Amino acid sequence: MKRPIIVAAVFLAAISLILLNVNYRLSILFAALFFSATVVCAFYKSFRECTVIAVCLLLLCLSFYNTYTARINTCKNLYKDEATVTGVVTDSSYRYQDTVLYYVEITDSTIPQAIGTTALLYGYNLSAGQGMTVKMDVRLSFIEDSYSFYSNDIYLKGYVDKVHSVKDLPSAKNFLGKLRKNIRNIIFKNLPYDIATTINGLTVGDRSYEEDSFYAAVKNCGVTHVMVVSGMHMAIVCGSFYQLLKFLKCPSLVASLSTLAVTLAFMALCGFSPSVIRSGVMYIIMLVGYLLHRQPDALNSLSVAFVIMMINNPFLIYNVGFLLSVTSTAGIIILNPLLLKLIRIDKSKIKPLRIIAELATVTISAQLATLPICLYYFGWISPWAILVNILISHAVTVAVVSAFIGIILFAVPFFQPLSDLSFKICSFMTAYFNNIIMFFGKL
Repeated sequence: MKRPIIVAAVFLAAISLILLNVNYRLSILFAALFFSATVVCAFYKSFRECTVIAVCLLLLCLSFYNTYTARINTCKNLYKDEATVTGVVTDSSYRYQDTVLYYVEITDSTIPQAIGTTALLYGYNLSAGQGMTVKMDVRLSFIEDSYSFYSNDIYLKGYVDKVHSVKDLPSAKNFLGKLRKNIRNIIFKNLPYDIATTINGLTVGDRSYEEDSFYAAVKNCGVTHVMVVSGMHMAIVCGSFYQLLKFLKCPSLVASLSTLAVTLAFMALCGFSPSVIRSGVMYIIMLVGYLLHRQPDALNSLSVAFVIMMINNPFLIYNVGFLLSVTSTAGIIILNPLLLKLIRIDKSKIKPLRIIAELATVTISAQLATLPICLYYFGWISPWAILVNILISHAVTVAVVSAFIGIILFAVPFFQPLSDLSFKICSFMTAYFNNIIMFFGKL
């Protein structure tokens, strides 16, 4: 068994589905069995790969049991209980007229069960932003049988009756909230509104300003993976930074450690969403490989990221975004080289055709891998995905890079003309792929 971590990832997915759909108490039995298997395997060096698998499964079962008892069982009896809660706003992703949907990480509450959980709270005329600490009177209830919410560590929903205070506190979340706000202000100040809403989503993952019609067009075109922060954007931002440092002749150690710090900062900036964590962990593993002078294996890196995230939260098996991110990446890693071999295009002779072919094979690989999930959850797939991906992929790359350059230069004195130029390039490219998405999304 050359790649035990890949086998462990497959077993973790299967065991999570079993535990979630049968009986959570079975996780104790599974944990005992896997612990016994670990002890047995430890005595046989020839079965060290089995030990890796057994340890991963043991940790998953213990994590699932702890999650179920510490979150679901403690919150089950909550039903429209009135409470005063204090918490940190982690996101405000939905806005309609005076209504805002807040994700609040509860740090204190008159209902002890609510402390430590994250709640979906609807409010009216609230001015709290990401990273701010709020104190409010709410009516809370448990979100029953909703694995998609549990995958985001959300177990409560509620309505805000009264807000007592909204404060800025010196915390990491507060700093990130202010940073997101500053970036958003720079974007909207330098770009037209319809362009800024798209770039705001592509840079910091905040899609709350996008119109519903545009969001529907993105889904209809099958380019959701391009228009949300994921592995592609991680490669653009962190890869560009690493290549810049190498161009400046920085030592490999400095370049790798600096890029590692940028990767973690970018993950935090985007709110540690499942797709961002998955791509970030893979990129970190790649950087560690560079530090150790070893060539990282993409499929192993994906499996490590999958295992880490599943052990942290077994309910991620029901997170559609996470599943699409993992399967599309696996499809590109496994299927894309096979498709490129089939078409047999000589790199030296037909370079433009090669670029188009590579874009097409990447899209086809991702589409094939995600096909079962798309059919199960959505009931359809986009007929325009391959064409639209070919038309917009490079434009999105240029737009994201120029947007970040513009944001950085905007804060530097005497670089305003270069910042304006970067934003003009960003605006032109974004208008181009926005129009393509809207055109094909309406067909």
